[in-house]
Amino acid sequence: MKKVMQKEKKVYVINVDVLPEGASYKDLRDEDFMDYAETEGSVYSLAGFENAINQDDFDFINSYIRFI
Repeated sequence: MKKVMQKEKKVYVINVDVLPEGASYKDLRDEDFMDYAETEGSVYSLAGFENAINQDDFDFINSYIRFI
């Protein structure tokens, strides 16, 4: 049986102020959300995200988060 390699999930984070006025994060395709996070936000591995949360180095209030 052949095993399929799965890509590691990453955590994509964008600040609420990054989106253009009137735009909703809910309407963004994953690819667009990833682009915003890569240019204006943050991208974490799962372990890196866990570390950021546990060290209180993360602002949940002003962030949109997707696990992709």
